[in-house]
Amino acid sequence: MDARVLASYQLHAVGMASFLGDDNLIPEGAVRGWVDDEEIALGARGRLPRHTWLGYAASVLAQLAKAPDEDA
Repeated sequence: MDARVLASYQLHAVGMASFLGDDNLIPEGAVRGWVDDEEIALGARGRLPRHTWLGYAASVLAQLAKAPDEDA
């Protein structure tokens, strides 16, 4: 399965569709910005390796877990 699709599904499944684009996929620009911020190496010809899509989704989910509970 394509890493972009899998990472997008992970965010959608936990109700984080606001991180997805109009095509219900994670926007490439968002991942590229995260890669730059985290200083992660790109693949050949500037491609985003599989692990970057999954890492971005994991980062978003980790931020969600750290966020204070709004209902408290």
